[in-house]
Amino acid sequence: MSYHSGKMGMAECLAFVFMMTFTRTFLTAPSRVLAEQANLSWLSVLLTGIAAMVMLLLLNRAFRGYSGDLLDLAEDYLGRPAKWIIGLFYISMFFTDATLLTRQYAENTLLTALHETEFTQLLLIYGLAIVIILRIGLEPICRTAYIIMPAGIAGLIIVLLMLMPTYDFYELLPWQGNGLGVLVSKSLLAGGSNAACVAPAILSPTFHNSKTWMSGSLFGLGISVAVKVMTAFVFLIVVGVSVGQEKVLPFYEMARLVYLGRFFQRVEALFIVLWVIFGILTIAMNLYVGLYLSTRLFKLETMRPLIPTTVILIVSLASLPTDVTAVIQTEVQMFRIMFNVGLYGIPGVLFLASLWQGTKKRRKPPCSAS
Repeated sequence: MSYHSGKMGMAECLAFVFMMTFTRTFLTAPSRVLAEQANLSWLSVLLTGIAAMVMLLLLNRAFRGYSGDLLDLAEDYLGRPAKWIIGLFYISMFFTDATLLTRQYAENTLLTALHETEFTQLLLIYGLAIVIILRIGLEPICRTAYIIMPAGIAGLIIVLLMLMPTYDFYELLPWQGNGLGVLVSKSLLAGGSNAACVAPAILSPTFHNSKTWMSGSLFGLGISVAVKVMTAFVFLIVVGVSVGQEKVLPFYEMARLVYLGRFFQRVEALFIVLWVIFGILTIAMNLYVGLYLSTRLFKLETMRPLIPTTVILIVSLASLPTDVTAVIQTEVQMFRIMFNVGLYGIPGVLFLASLWQGTKKRRKPPCSAS
């Protein structure tokens, strides 16, 4: 099929996974973790990332010696019905993620930069940008992400370092936060926030080989988790637990605290452009994965005719909730139910199926010589 290019390398995969798992740091994610884990919020982010890495390693074990994508693997191990169930599930998951991100990014763009713009007009602008990006293709999207990623990370780290005069390490106390039991249980439940790290396994034919996408996934997720841990840590010691959990846009609020002098006071304006770019690229990536799965399941030659209709559907769904609070609550529930199945359930089942297949092969008696 035309979308099985096999041209992308580890750099593109790294940027792809980084964008898909990091972009919510610009939204309410740090505040949400702070509300759940208090003084151990940064450690919760680390545990969530480690859990996702473990599942990636198990998925890599299931793919050992296999050259197809995740749907082919599911069909070989579990049968054709399982392939359809898993494919439809991941289509729903990535389209849901795109819808949630579209609403939150459009709403927050309205709140921070375009106060006079109609919300529906802003959604249409997002939709148009996503259609154009999707028609360009995944390879240019990932290479663009790879170019933007270092600038984004560098800018974020600079902001965190410039906040050093406001650091208060007493905010780390009490060390146990809300308790170690709460830390472990809620960190694992929040693992769905990194469920998109399995996307390269779905898109494996677009990469050089399985080693390429696996290495890229692990490095991309590792960098994403490291930067998210730094952000959560600095956010905690700058604003504290009681104030931090009330912030709607934590990174935006931290950027507003940076003071460079009388003639350069609006540092956060630069980052609005950055996180809008991150958001649009991530939404486009989610939609691409969903469209790829649709074309695979229904054996279509290309996904291009589906792009406008799908984007219209996503934008329409994003406009339905009455406010962004309802969207955030829905997102939390989706992470705990749907996205956790995508991260823990399906890769875990495929890993167990690969072990079972290996056991059956070892038990199979050798053929007698004629």
